[in-house]
Amino acid sequence: MSWIDDKIMDITQSPAVAAAAGSLLSLGWMPIGSTWMNKISSLGAGLGSAVYLVPWLVSVVGIDSAKAVLAFSFIGGFLGLLALSRAWDYVSTTPFGELLTSLFTRKQQ
Repeated sequence: MSWIDDKIMDITQSPAVAAAAGSLLSLGWMPIGSTWMNKISSLGAGLGSAVYLVPWLVSVVGIDSAKAVLAFSFIGGFLGLLALSRAWDYVSTTPFGELLTSLFTRKQQ
């Protein structure tokens, strides 16, 4: 194999590339009306969960297969982005000010 073939194989066998592919694929399921900031932060969370959490989880479970690590990285990127986008949607629609004031005010009887 040539030098380019070796580098292409290294890139395609990287869990970060699988996570990026999963995160980019799931951008289509972001909530309608999401801003670019929401999309970029969700993409970062998908990549972060797949690059940091999935290898830890795979080592805890004891999976040794490189293909399984790539598959779990893809799934982690896909689902990590979706989970953060839903959490971002929840945070943006929840009236936290009213919740906090209700905790610290007395009820009138």
